Amino acid sequence: MRRGSQGAVVLGLLLVACPGRRRAPPPELHTSAEDAGDPAPPLRGRVVDGVYIDPVHGFRVPVPTGWSWMEGPATGGLQIQISDPSTGVQIEVWRFTGSDASPRPRGDCAWTFQDHGPYVGPGGLALRTVATCVPTLPESRRVFAWMVPGDGVVWQLEGHVPPAVLVRGTAAVRSLIEQFSLEL
Repeated sequence: MRRGSQGAVVLGLLLVACPGRRRAPPPELHTSAEDAGDPAPPLRGRVVDGVYIDPVHGFRVPVPTGWSWMEGPATGGLQIQISDPSTGVQIEVWRFTGSDASPRPRGDCAWTFQDHGPYVGPGGLALRTVATCVPTLPESRRVFAWMVPGDGVVWQLEGHVPPAVLVRGTAAVRSLIEQFSLEL
């Protein structure tokens, strides 16, 4: 056997003998019409009468019929993502420790507008911080954000709206975000 072919045989044996990287199973999506059940790992919250309730972090947000929902990882900032499969509109609820109410950086868009003032939104506040993140690609979703201060945390509520449904999607996002509430 020639030296080059010996190396190929050794490489082939190593590739066969070494286990490949295991990929985590995809997260389980739930629809608003179903009970999430007991998947592993256990869910933090559940949907009751069209409202997702998280007893661990004490918040509520509506999940309309036909929309899907997925909790974020137990140790991450993303708490839940709610999606409308018919329009591509998404809502994300983020939770960050501290009091910094500025929007957190995103790799897929730039925060081109940010203001603190008397905007309509969640949390029952007279004044709130709002922001808009414009995507780097024109066909990507525009992100609208509302920052809500909590007890030692800041909630960043985001509505991700595709350009094809900008007006209708923004109205849907506002309607749901305005119903976000903290259990104090």
